[in-house]
Amino acid sequence: MSDKRYVRKYVVAPVVATTILLTPVFAGSVSATTYYSYGDKGPGVTEVQEALVDYGYRISIDGSYGLNTRSSVISFQTAEGLQVDGFAGPNTLAALKVSGSSSSNSSSSSIVYYSYGDTGSGVRQVQSDLNRHGFSTSVDGSFGPSTRSTVKSFQRAKGLSIDGMAGPNTLEALSKKASGNSGNSGSQASADGVISTANSLIGSPYVFGGTTPSGFDSSGFVNYVLKKNGINVSRTHAGIWANNGVRTSSPKPGDLVFFKNTYKNGISHSGIYLGNGKMVHAGTPSTGVEITNMNYNYWSSRYIGAKTF
Repeated sequence: MSDKRYVRKYVVAPVVATTILLTPVFAGSVSATTYYSYGDKGPGVTEVQEALVDYGYRISIDGSYGLNTRSSVISFQTAEGLQVDGFAGPNTLAALKVSGSSSSNSSSSSIVYYSYGDTGSGVRQVQSDLNRHGFSTSVDGSFGPSTRSTVKSFQRAKGLSIDGMAGPNTLEALSKKASGNSGNSGSQASADGVISTANSLIGSPYVFGGTTPSGFDSSGFVNYVLKKNGINVSRTHAGIWANNGVRTSSPKPGDLVFFKNTYKNGISHSGIYLGNGKMVHAGTPSTGVEITNMNYNYWSSRYIGAKTF
């Protein structure tokens, strides 16, 4: 399969990999492509950090893919003209001259699938792609009952084996361009890009007045995400609400949702809607960029509406 975003790094944990490979239903395997992302640890991450230091980036070489490593990867990708997503994937590793072979001493092949109970950026990508194909599910990085049910619906519609797991065939189908709705293809592509960019920034720190991945405030975050996808808006939440986009009573994934009377009176906060009552936003200094449930009383009592672009 051509899209390698979903490769689970079982090779990092040989014991787990052995357990999976002994399970008959997963007897087949595919060639694995190494990538590293926020939260990963190990010798492969150390290689990435050493290479970044060689390029002049000041980070600790501790084998832990934290915020500083992620920020440096983003800066490196920007400088090298690569896709800016904060992941050390094949193209970024090649530019850094890192082979990725240190991720494990075991076999270079692994099972590629996601199933109930899994969490992380790969699950978020599965969820985003499900939404892109018109199968609504929350984009929260957690493969729960809703995601499993939605995967089954997708598999049924595509004539795939219906097992509720995002395995190689399902992931390949998800990676393809969504069919239908040609009249809205530009809008859908924009929404997909907004969600993808926003999800890639989860874990970025909160900094009042911040407008870059090294630190965002709430309006700086939505400005950055939208601008990366060709949408220019006002700098403040109130300005966006008054001057940009089109108001909608039924927000779709990728739309902005707005709130009043948070840290000050009036329209004072917004986030990017992910579906099923969830949004990704720059919350507080203690949370940074995160996914939260808009149904929590704090948010539901302050919600004023949404805008689409």
